[in-house]
Amino acid sequence: MDIIHHHFKCLTSTNDWIKQNLAKLDKTKITLISTKKQTAGRGRLNRSWHSPAEGNIYASFYLPISKKEFNPLNIPQILAIAAIKTLEDKGFKIEMKWPNDLILKNKKIAGILCETSRGPSTIDIIIGIGININMKMEDIIKINQPATSLKIESAQSWDEDEILEKLKFNFNGYLAIFLKQGLSPLLPILEQKLAQKGKIVNFNDGQKQIKGKIHSLNKDGSLNLELSNGSVRSFYNGEIPYL
Repeated sequence: MDIIHHHFKCLTSTNDWIKQNLAKLDKTKITLISTKKQTAGRGRLNRSWHSPAEGNIYASFYLPISKKEFNPLNIPQILAIAAIKTLEDKGFKIEMKWPNDLILKNKKIAGILCETSRGPSTIDIIIGIGININMKMEDIIKINQPATSLKIESAQSWDEDEILEKLKFNFNGYLAIFLKQGLSPLLPILEQKLAQKGKIVNFNDGQKQIKGKIHSLNKDGSLNLELSNGSVRSFYNGEIPYL
C-alpha cells in the first residue's frame, strides 16, 4: 500500500493526532505521522512514554483494513518484525518481549501501542511506535523500567530520519506478506526473536500473576506458558516482566 507521511515538530502524541483527524485521512492508503517531540506520549496499559525533544522516533501508522483480511491483534507483531529488521541491519541484536516490546541486552529499546476502531466494513488500526535512538543517559534514567538507546549502546549518534524511512519500507513489505498469506510465513521470525524463551517468569495476565516458563508462540501469535505441572496454557493478553 502507498504510505502518506506527515511530520510535525511537536504533538501530544502521534496516536492522538490520528484519532483526532481520522475523518480527513485517505482510506485507500497508509498514513504515517511522526514528530520530533511528544508532550503526552503513551505506552501499553496507559503508561506514560517519556518523549524528550529530538533524537528519538515517535511515529504512528494508520491502516484502514477490511474486516475479512486479518486479525488486528497481529499488526503490532508485524511492526515489531519490521523494527527488528531495521535495527538489526544497523548491527544491533534485538529481541521481542511479548507481546510487542523490543529489547536490546534485556533493556527496552522500543515500544508499540495499537488502538482499533471498528466501522461497518473496516477496522481502523492506529499503531504507534517509539524507538530510543539518540536518547541520553540523563533521560533514560527517568524511565521506570530497564531501558537503553542506540546511542548509549554504540557510543555514536544515528540518523533517526533515515531509520524511520527504513522502518516504513520494512513495515510495508512485511504487511503485504501478512495481508496475502497471514502470519504463518512470519511466525518463525517471531519465534526466533522471542525474548526470555525457556526462562521462568511471573507472568501477569491482567488479573493475577502466573508463574511459568516461556514456552513458544501459537500460529495466531499468542503466547504459550508452561506451568509447574507441565501443562501449557495460551495467553492473548498479558505482560512479561524484565528479568
